[in-house]
Formats: sequence, C-alpha cells, structure tokens
Amino acid sequence: MSKLKKYKLDDGQIITPVELAKILKCKTPTARSRLNDSSDPQRIFRPYNQRAKTYKIKKFKLTNGKTFDARELSQQSGVPLHTIRCRLSIGWRDYDKLISPVQSHKASRLGIKKPQEVKMSISAQRIYSAKPINDPMFRLAMMRICVSPMKF
Repeated sequence: MSKLKKYKLDDGQIITPVELAKILKCKTPTARSRLNDSSDPQRIFRPYNQRAKTYKIKKFKLTNGKTFDARELSQQSGVPLHTIRCRLSIGWRDYDKLISPVQSHKASRLGIKKPQEVKMSISAQRIYSAKPINDPMFRLAMMRICVSPMKF
C-alpha cells in the first residue's frame, strides 16, 4: 500500500485525506480536494453539506422610499416571484405598480370577446396527424375541412 500524503494546516495540525474523510463523513477525493485547495482549518473542517458562500441578494429602492428584494415583495403582495423579478428587471420601481395583481386575460379586461374556435371532426384530426404538413395538396384539403362556412 502506498504512503498517504500528510497535509499541514495553519494551526499546526497534520492530517491525511483518509482521516479528514472519516471526520467529515465524506469520500476521500472530496477530503483530498479540500486539503489541496486550502490550509485554513475552518474551511477544511466545515461540515460537508454546508454552503461555503452566501450569495448577495439584490435590493431595489422603490418609489415609496423603502428597499426590498424580489422575494420580500412577492411574499408581501401575493404576486408570484417570477412576475416580481420580471417587473423589476424591466425597470419598474413604482411600488403600487409592482404589487398590482397579475391580469390573466387582458382581452376579458378590455371587454373584447374571443372568437369561437371551430372544432375539427375526428376524421379531420386523423388526417391532420397522419399527413405531412408541407404537402400543398394536404394544406388545400385541410383548408376545406377546417374552415367553417361564413354566416350572413
């Protein structure tokens, strides 16, 4: 068996990767990687699944004079987080505008009625799924089947 390399830490300790792996309850390559990266005991003996860095969360100053991050605004207003992030990314800083509820259908809000969709018959659906779309004769046949007659 080959001789294990010993690493000297800043506080004077001498340790091998196998010993460190047993202490941390991780694999030997992980322990060896930590020992190669640093000699700081706090960094080396940090628990295995704990994050090394804490990430800075961007704060935004809004028109009401307060500073919030996207997560706080989302929890406070009930608006989905992705919506708040999108609004902040496009430059919105008006507090009332940011926390306004999401409008699912602008057409219904404006009073525009949606035209009724024409349902295809089962046979038309079978034709549509079976034939290649780029065939001109197929397109012509689909136009005849799918287009409803005009009502006067």
